Formats: sequence, C-alpha cells, structure tokens
Amino acid sequence: MNRIFKFDLLLIFITFILLGVGIIEVFSSSYYFNVNSVQSAFLLKHLKSVLIGISGMFVFSLFPYKYLKKIAYLAVIPLILGFIILHFSPDKAINGSKRWVRIFGFSYMPSEWAKIYLIIIMAKLLYMREKFIDRFFIGILPYFIFGGFFSVLVLIQPNMSDAVIIMAIVFGMVFVAGMKWSYTIGISILGAGGIFLMITSSAYRMKRFLTFRDPFQDPLNFGYQSIQSLYALGSGGLFGVGLGLSTQNKLYLPFSQNDFILATIAEEWGFFGIVFMLFMFLILIYRGFKIAVESDDKFGFYLAIGITMMISLHVIINFLVVGSLMPVTGITLPLISSGGNSILVILISIGILLNISKTNNSKTREE
Repeated sequence: MNRIFKFDLLLIFITFILLGVGIIEVFSSSYYFNVNSVQSAFLLKHLKSVLIGISGMFVFSLFPYKYLKKIAYLAVIPLILGFIILHFSPDKAINGSKRWVRIFGFSYMPSEWAKIYLIIIMAKLLYMREKFIDRFFIGILPYFIFGGFFSVLVLIQPNMSDAVIIMAIVFGMVFVAGMKWSYTIGISILGAGGIFLMITSSAYRMKRFLTFRDPFQDPLNFGYQSIQSLYALGSGGLFGVGLGLSTQNKLYLPFSQNDFILATIAEEWGFFGIVFMLFMFLILIYRGFKIAVESDDKFGFYLAIGITMMISLHVIINFLVVGSLMPVTGITLPLISSGGNSILVILISIGILLNISKTNNSKTREE
C-alpha cells in the first residue's frame, strides 16, 4: 500500500472525476443521435477508449520515465511512419481533411500522437543541449526547424489547429529552458505572422476567421456551430436545465459529443457547471506544473512541462471556441470529449506525469 501513495493522488482523483463527467456527457450528447441513426453507439466507443486509456495510464505510471530518455529518439520512427501511412492511405478525407488512417481495424490520428512524441524528443534534446540555449543558430533554431517540419505535415492535411499547437509546445518548452527575451519576442512576432499567413492563404480559413467575429453573418454555414453553441450557453443559465435535458445536442449542435461537448455541459449544468469544470482543469494543470517544478531531473522537468502545456492548450482553445471567442478549430476537451486518439494520448501523458510524481515523492521520503 505504501507504494501506491507515492503517486500524486490529487492528480488521479481529478483525472477520474473528469473521465466520469466525460462518460455522462458523451452519453447525453450522443444518445439522441444514436437512436435516430444506424451508426454504432458513441458511448460504447468512448468507454472502450477510456478503458484502454486507463490501462495505458497505469502502465506508464509504473514504467520508469527515465527509460523514455534512453529511447526518446526512437519516437521519430512512429512519428514519421504515421504521416507516411496517412499520405499514402486510400482512406477518403472527412469534412475536407484527411487526418485518420485505419491500421489493423483501429483508427490512428498521426497529428494527435505527434504531440506526445515531439514532447518526449524535445525533452531529451533540451536535456542534452541545455547549455546551448543562449545561442540562436545552434541552441534555438534547430528545435523550431524540427517542430516546424512536422507542423507543416499536419498543416497540409489540412489541420491548422494541431499545427499551431505543435509549434506552441515547442516554443513553450524552449522558453522554459531559458531562451533569451530578445529571441522570445522576435519568434513571437514571426509566429503571429505565420498564423496570419496561414489564415489569409486559405479562403476557407479566412472565411472562418471573419465569421467567428459575428457568426450571425453566416448562420447556416460557417457561423452555424458557434451560434448553436451560444444558444446552449445562454439556455443553461446559472444552474442548467438538468442532465440529459439539453435541447441543442438533439441534432442541432454538430459534434456535440466531441469538440462542443462543453456547450452541452453549459446547457445541462449551467454557469456553475462551467466554473466547476474550469476549476477541475486548473487543479489538473497546477498539479502538472508542480510535478515539473519538483523534479530534480531535467529530463523529467521538461517532459512534465511539455505534457502540461499540451493539456493547457487544449483546454484553453476548447473553452474559447465554445464561447465563440476564437474560430472553430476541432480541438477536443481533454478527458471529456469523445475521441479515441485524444483520450489515449492524454491518459498516457497523465500516466507519465504520475510516474514522475512517484519518483519525486520517493526521493523526498528518502531524504
């Protein structure tokens, strides 16, 4: 029993609360759709992903994270292989984007897994080359070239949101490593310019960007999801309409079990439900950064920082999109939204955080 309590119990507790909320809301958001279609139940798929993800979390919480340091560079193999398979896959694009491939009956999303692979590789590189961080050409530029290469592979799917998240993770990890403020400001300006160029170079992305400012300009097309999400937010009031009583997820709000599941929570749980969700995520993110700060192993520090940044970006973007404060992106809400790949990646990542926390606590007790 003593071994179990070396883990971060609060992180485990918050994780399972969020998973529980996700299961309830995936059922609520997809029930009406399932009884009116011939497609298999989203809840069963979600439960399967959660169970596999929890198994992965358990394995990686016990698997010493320092071994990841030894095999970190091998992560390049599945990273590149996934994009090669995606490129040559005969699978058709879905909603104008080709992001998934079928491997042995399983759906694999390279852009989702690329984040954790890159975090592991970046943690190893920063651990090995930390002394060069004050030099631009040999200490900073290589990281952005490396991340930029895979970001471009994601962008051409097309998938701008994940491409931006990948570069944001690279930027965040290099910044924490000690990048000079002059480089930070310069790269931030270039990054903002790059996002502007990505938006203006595509008529589709430009239309989405312009519509989010006033979704009612195009209520039946680009503004439709945002409008239905706003209706859900407004309908919930302070205390919500009650579990399972949402109107918007009854075929009005597309992807109500995925990207916009927070809108269903807002309608059924109300304002206080949203505050509760935000509080839960803030605790999870706090624990992640705390685990990083308490690690006296630089590789563990960078690994925990990268994972926590990834989760933070997903939470921030999803909340902003549901509130119509930024264009619709397709980014899921961690541990809540239906989606096998995202659930697996997040739970495995939390397993790694738990392993780092166990190592930290073991050292504390020895001292």
